[in-house]
Amino acid sequence: MSHVPLYVEEGTDESRYRTLLVRGCAAAALAHLAFIGIFLVLGSAAMALLNLGSVGLYAYCWRLLRREATNAALLLSSLEVLAHAACAVQAVGWASGFHFYLFVMVPLGVFHPRWSSALKFGYVALLCVSYLLLALQAVPSPPAIDPRFVSLVASINIAATFLLLGYLAYYYNQVVNAVHAQLGRLATTDPLTGLLNRRRAEEIVAYETMRRAREARPLAVVLADIDGFKGINDRYGHETGDAVLLAVARRLRGMVRAQDALARWGGEEFLLILPGTTRTGAMQLAEKVRRAVEQLDFGVAGTRVALSLTLGVSEQLPGEAFGDALARADEALLRGKRLGKNRVESESALAVS
Repeated sequence: MSHVPLYVEEGTDESRYRTLLVRGCAAAALAHLAFIGIFLVLGSAAMALLNLGSVGLYAYCWRLLRREATNAALLLSSLEVLAHAACAVQAVGWASGFHFYLFVMVPLGVFHPRWSSALKFGYVALLCVSYLLLALQAVPSPPAIDPRFVSLVASINIAATFLLLGYLAYYYNQVVNAVHAQLGRLATTDPLTGLLNRRRAEEIVAYETMRRAREARPLAVVLADIDGFKGINDRYGHETGDAVLLAVARRLRGMVRAQDALARWGGEEFLLILPGTTRTGAMQLAEKVRRAVEQLDFGVAGTRVALSLTLGVSEQLPGEAFGDALARADEALLRGKRLGKNRVESESALAVS
């Protein structure tokens, strides 16, 4: 029942896409270095020189991506793949399989985060037309080249194409999973403190209430409120107020068990849901929390700001709705505010049957 803090910085769609292109440029540069050796063996010095130029072009694309010129890098690399495929097919024949790399460019265009659907369709259509033109103008392998070596090169190109397409599919799947996980965290956590939000806390409450009825185990609740929070905001500003909320949330997070739930209930209020805990146990934890927050060393511009919590504690009665137990904790909290703040009050002082 513990939460996952939202402190992981998630990349934007464009930054993830740029990362993909950067890795693609590195892989392409390495591949073209290997192609230099292949073409030298095939006796095509011109193609070896062309591949050397391709290595330089991908190095330039890498620099473009570092400057966030994503479109320029993609278009340059697409032109390079097309030109290289056309020259390689003419030099060593269609059977060599260098045209397969055009397939790799298709998902790169489709994944582009800022292109419209029409632009993506146009990009893919252009690749399709280019491939068909290459096929129509294809020539057989020159007689001087050993067919077995051409078959070996074709096998390498096919394997490399499948490997690249597999990596793109894997990377895309990882991105989708990361986005889904991020959306799940955003739906269940408070963006400032990383604690559970009210919606997720209510879901946990419903589950723990059913569990309590089934297993006849205690369930306690602690409602905590930062004392004088409005005054801190008014005197030091909302940025300091946010820092106070974050500091208190971090201190609370370090004091709850894995099976407990800690939520930002609203404003400067925090809710602790304590399964398997009696009112007495909850009172002991609440007092530890109060002392821990009171000892926080929090300062603004060299001035120490005293922080404290007032906490109200209750235990859910058999057959009782959790809202009733929460209401009693809230009453205890308000009574603690009236009695001077920075204290723990229990429903035991109230009319509890």
